[in-house]
Amino acid sequence: MLEKLIQVTQSVIFVGGPIGVFAASILEEIIFFIPSPVVPMAAGFFLLSPQMELVEATSRAILYIALPVSLGQTIGSLFPYYIGYFGGRPTVEKWGRLIGLTWKNIEKNRAKIHPGVSR
Repeated sequence: MLEKLIQVTQSVIFVGGPIGVFAASILEEIIFFIPSPVVPMAAGFFLLSPQMELVEATSRAILYIALPVSLGQTIGSLFPYYIGYFGGRPTVEKWGRLIGLTWKNIEKNRAKIHPGVSR
């Protein structure tokens, strides 16, 4: 299954170019078991040529790989963040007992990390 996801990611990058890199980065953040280096490495393989001059390769790496990857990972990270932010307490209260986690444990750890800050 992992190989299939990596193949789909690579085909999205190959066909879509920088927009495909952006979309693949979002997917890589949402689907957490896609390894993080796959998207930028595949983008470098498909979008940069060994015959390019240094300046052209650097500018393409920044514009076609670095910016789309960073924007895609930022936007892709918002989904699990908001799921955890808005659904964290109800999820812990409902399912946390299965792994020995309670909201009281989370509040105790929060007090250790951020002393003096209450919610």
